[in-house]
Amino acid sequence: MKKLSLPVVIVIVFVGLAGVALKLGWVVIPGLTREPGTEFRRIEKGGMGPIVKLNPLIINVKDEGGMSYLKTTIVLEVAKKNQVEEVTTRLPFLTDMVILTLGDKRLEELGQPGSKESLKQELLAKMNQSLPSNTIKQLYFDEFLYE
Repeated sequence: MKKLSLPVVIVIVFVGLAGVALKLGWVVIPGLTREPGTEFRRIEKGGMGPIVKLNPLIINVKDEGGMSYLKTTIVLEVAKKNQVEEVTTRLPFLTDMVILTLGDKRLEELGQPGSKESLKQELLAKMNQSLPSNTIKQLYFDEFLYE
């Protein structure tokens, strides 16, 4: 039987440990791994309300160099079918609110564990304050990329 060289063994052990660390959540890679503490909402068949998708947005975020941005696409779950038209007519206002809110964030904030979930809750609260009686049931990030 052929013996493995020391560098090969080291690489195999390192890759194995990295895989275990990712699986157990010890290491978080933004955009690749799920942030610890976030749970996925289970949607029962027919349980999701009508959706309205905002156009993709590219937003400059606060950064000392002024070269950082966030690219995101947001999907809104509307509580009732008859409220879709209300949301659709208010899309320019809602888009502006998203741009102003996310544009005030720092790049470091976006990379913090749980930041996406807190952003979702902040945006959801602001949207529902400007619409009649909790029109938006849930907010989803269809795309979330920052640099």
